[in-house]
Amino acid sequence: MKGKKSSAAGVVAIGAATLLLAMAACTGGTPQESTPPESMTAQESTPTPQSSTPTDQVSQACASADRFADAVSEFRATLKSEASLEQIRLARDEVNASFDALVTDARDLAQDRVDEVKASVDDLRAAIDAIPDDSAVPEAIVSLRDETADVRAALQDLRRDLAC
Repeated sequence: MKGKKSSAAGVVAIGAATLLLAMAACTGGTPQESTPPESMTAQESTPTPQSSTPTDQVSQACASADRFADAVSEFRATLKSEASLEQIRLARDEVNASFDALVTDARDLAQDRVDEVKASVDDLRAAIDAIPDDSAVPEAIVSLRDETADVRAALQDLRRDLAC
């Protein structure tokens, strides 16, 4: 009977060793390690949010630049002698909204160029705000077209730096 106990103990020992080796292979560790390696612990215990890659950030900034360019083009299209001050201000509001999105998306990628676009947009805003409510729009159109051209030039520089 003594032989059966020692062979049973040997089988249990071999089974336990096999189990430990199998577990070590699954965790990438050795049988003596009781915790997974640090890199696995960090990955499993604290899921990281999906951070956007630089390529994703540039793509988003370029899409915002496209929307802003469209808004500026639509604004420029309103600059006709028959346009009302209200139409110009509504178009300005679209420029402002798309500009805010552009600043949010591009500020970490090309801050200097964003600042240039901001300065030109501020000049355009000031020119629109300077139009008296009782003035004729045709008098302001030339100035607004010049300001719009400055915005477009600054936007082109930004888009070139972003490689859109």
